[in-house]
Amino acid sequence: MNLINRKMLRDVDLLLVIAAAAAFVYGCVVLYSATYAQPSLTSADPLSIVKKQAVAGLIGLSLALSFMIVGHSILQRAHLLVYAGSVLLLIAVTLVGTRVRGALGWIRVGGFSLQPVEFVKYGIAVALAGHLARKEGPLGIAETVVPLLMAAVPTGIVILQNDLGSALVFIPMVLAMLWAAGADTKVVLGLMAAGLFIAAPLGYFLFLDDYQKARILTFFNPGRDPFGAGYNVIQSVIGIGSGGLLGKGYTGGTQVQLGFVPEHHSDFIFTVIGEELGFIGAAIALLVLMAVIWRCLRIGMATEDRFGNLMCIGISTVMATHVAINVGMSMAIMPCTGIPLPFFSAAGSSVMATLMGLGMAQSVSMRRKKILF
Repeated sequence: MNLINRKMLRDVDLLLVIAAAAAFVYGCVVLYSATYAQPSLTSADPLSIVKKQAVAGLIGLSLALSFMIVGHSILQRAHLLVYAGSVLLLIAVTLVGTRVRGALGWIRVGGFSLQPVEFVKYGIAVALAGHLARKEGPLGIAETVVPLLMAAVPTGIVILQNDLGSALVFIPMVLAMLWAAGADTKVVLGLMAAGLFIAAPLGYFLFLDDYQKARILTFFNPGRDPFGAGYNVIQSVIGIGSGGLLGKGYTGGTQVQLGFVPEHHSDFIFTVIGEELGFIGAAIALLVLMAVIWRCLRIGMATEDRFGNLMCIGISTVMATHVAINVGMSMAIMPCTGIPLPFFSAAGSSVMATLMGLGMAQSVSMRRKKILF
């Protein structure tokens, strides 16, 4: 294990720390507005959801510090165990998990509900990085197929859990990591296209529930079911559009405060930002999140450690995909799949897992030369 020394502390990426802290605080501020007047969520305590988010943040910070102290090299040595553990965890949740909003992906721990797939996303990034780091130079077809299969297993299990949003995260992650590892772009895209050509129809007709099919169809035409599958997206677009440049004011959003936008504290938290804080507030939120993603990616780009490089690329891709899908579905430019916006949505598992991933990235930063601009 690589225990912390003064040099490592000096090489902590402070910009990443500042950006992540800003995103978390901003998220808590928005979350308060989204929940303070919702008795069904807060149990008469206006700060109830924010307090839970803060607890998740502290747990996530503890996980991040643990990886910063231990070092990411232990993850490289144990990447096969990480992969096996991730897959087994998903299987266990599928068998004994709790169904929430149609998705069978939750487990109860004491008084808390955890969504293990949020941690598994980063576990698969570690496993793929460990596998790809063993091969130097360009990757052939054989070396490309194995990582795709490694990503396909958790993707398939998550689809069985009816969590289409999380399943979509694994695809860009493995593509980005393969590209960074030196795989031929044409080969990767060809294999992915062939796989999707077979898997997409099977998944649609055999594994997706009717409400998921309806969400996909209403993506192309939300007006086909304005009071059913298209309702959430239509109300979200109305809310964001009505916010204008500066918004209606903090806690002043009519669409969200009057309950027209379901799940506005979680999946549609971006609607709260757009309606109450306007284009400026939404742009600031996206800039802060992009700063976190960029610093994580920058750490990976600046290290000579192949495993660290690939792991950081995987971590940043997971976060970027979350942002793209969540914001996209809130604005009706992506299908409504139900996926949290990092640091903003009321999703304790996402907060903990995201901070854990950033702690892994900081471990890479602490054990290499400092980034110079």
